[in-house]
Amino acid sequence: MPARKKRKTRPKRKVGKTSRRKRKKSALKKIAKWHSLLTIAVLILYLALGFWLGPGALQKDFKGKVAGATTVLSLHIAGPPGKPVVTTSTGYENGWPYILLSWPSTSDTDSYGVYRNGVLLVSGLTHNPYQDMSVTPGTTYSYYVVANGPLGSTQSDTVSATAPSDVPPPPPPPENVVCRITTLDKIDLTNFRCLPITKKKRPVFSGTTNVSNARIQAEISTPSAKRKVISSFLANENGYWSWGVQGQLKKGTKIIYVKATDPNDSSRFGTCSLRFKVSNKGYSKKKMKKCTGAVAYQTLFVPPSYKFSKPLNLQFKNYEKPFFSGDNIEFETDFKDAFPVGTSEQKISFQLVDFKNNTIYQEEKNKLSDKEGKIAESLKIPLYVSSGQYKIIAQIMKGDEVVTAERDLAVEEKPFIQFSSNWRLTYAELFSNLGWAVVILTALLLAFFGLLAFEYHLSQYAVIQVTEKELKKEGYID
Repeated sequence: MPARKKRKTRPKRKVGKTSRRKRKKSALKKIAKWHSLLTIAVLILYLALGFWLGPGALQKDFKGKVAGATTVLSLHIAGPPGKPVVTTSTGYENGWPYILLSWPSTSDTDSYGVYRNGVLLVSGLTHNPYQDMSVTPGTTYSYYVVANGPLGSTQSDTVSATAPSDVPPPPPPPENVVCRITTLDKIDLTNFRCLPITKKKRPVFSGTTNVSNARIQAEISTPSAKRKVISSFLANENGYWSWGVQGQLKKGTKIIYVKATDPNDSSRFGTCSLRFKVSNKGYSKKKMKKCTGAVAYQTLFVPPSYKFSKPLNLQFKNYEKPFFSGDNIEFETDFKDAFPVGTSEQKISFQLVDFKNNTIYQEEKNKLSDKEGKIAESLKIPLYVSSGQYKIIAQIMKGDEVVTAERDLAVEEKPFIQFSSNWRLTYAELFSNLGWAVVILTALLLAFFGLLAFEYHLSQYAVIQVTEKELKKEGYID
């Protein structure tokens, strides 16, 4: 009887660590798959919402997240500014009362802002004390100082002071309007005795006047008196104004002329000017210390021979306090003083600018003025705009000149969902939260892929090398 051939059998699979790794790897693959789908869905929703909110929304949100991460990191290096301790004293100067605010220098502080009756009075101060000359005899004012630094701001306690009225020296005549230029970018001109130099081609100036809501007109020209930039805007109720140059200035020495006019009486106005330089090289820290002293670089009076240009005028039609993101701002620009009535179409740029002079939204249109020389226009505030102070700027080109008219406005975020007065979700918050969700989900997805790669790496070491000799030894083959 012939011998039966030994049936070859397949080697039995051993259940052990290798199988458990496979099951674990399979589970990780499923989690990674569903996590990828969720991440892609949230990313698509985030991008769709960003494009719907308007151009610039994605860029603004990305910059905010990068800036927020930088701020959190820098908190381990420095701290917020110290709290200013403000004291007051009063007196007279040149026949007019003043209130003097003093406070010790605080740590981690770049500049100070002084608020009177809750409204900004002056900003960009790098020294103290500050003398408030725009006061009425016998009137009580409240003040607080805000120390501004790279890691935030710190507000002092509120103090009150009454302008003296016991000794009635002769005050200046009422027709005198005071005009001062106090800062150029980060240079405090009230305590600077050199020619101010700026590296920025779009510098920012600020100043004060003793007239509430004064109409301010600013013009920049070269020494040859060829005007480059002309702008008109309003000071706040404390007479404080800030102006960022629209268009880029060329390098060289220039002069800014400023005219502050009483809004209730156009015959009452004051003028001042400042000579400055635009250059690639600014002052070194050592030179800046030498330029900072008791004798300030004086702002000059405008010569009587200088004639200010006729400004543009911009007025809101549906003015409310505040506007909401997503609202349409209807405004009217008066060109009759700057251009002859009935001229051809003008190319006009309308901008929404934040308090740092950054353009948030911009439109360019060719417009023709009506018989009265006015142009009516509307501008929609993007839904992604956050709460804060902004400016509407109407800008035209007149040969080599840049002519602008500005108007301040307050904006609040429009709620997407609101359950009560204390809890609401705005469009900007929804968009930002979706952005963070994309960042977190993407990071987790990368972590899952990292685990899969690590498991694959381990599996290469767990493979059993089966040879013919080992199979014969176990009796699986002849």
